[in-house]
Amino acid sequence: MTDLREMVYLRAAFGQADHLAGGDYNPPGSPNPRMAAGSMTVFDPRDFGRIWAQFETQFAAGEPLVVRDTVRVVSNPRWGVVGGWSVDVVFVVLTPVAAWRKALPPATAAMLPRYFPNYMASEVESQLQISAISQLTSWVTSHHALPKIREMLRD
Repeated sequence: MTDLREMVYLRAAFGQADHLAGGDYNPPGSPNPRMAAGSMTVFDPRDFGRIWAQFETQFAAGEPLVVRDTVRVVSNPRWGVVGGWSVDVVFVVLTPVAAWRKALPPATAAMLPRYFPNYMASEVESQLQISAISQLTSWVTSHHALPKIREMLRD
């Protein structure tokens, strides 16, 4: 992944619109052009900029995307969500992580595409790829997400 705007589901959860490659347009709150505007929105769009800025900073540094924050919930009849309250949440998004990749044996790293772990489901072709995604997920969870989750639960 070289462009965080590929995170269309997260962006849709915050009611964001996207102009995608090829000129397609995702309506605000929709992960694709065929879904109705607002169909996936559950978080207040006013909170998006603050969350997104944290993701951009972490991504630019090659770090795992793990953000803890409090966001406002908005109503979404499609999903039965009633808004008007706030939730403390830890967002975890898998993207390429320079430190993790650098720790791999060079021969292993060479077998993974540059955009790893951002595969389409149809692109996963080997046990190595599945194992590597599992290991990256475990590493991000234990070293980066779990401390924030524990902190959130203590608060």
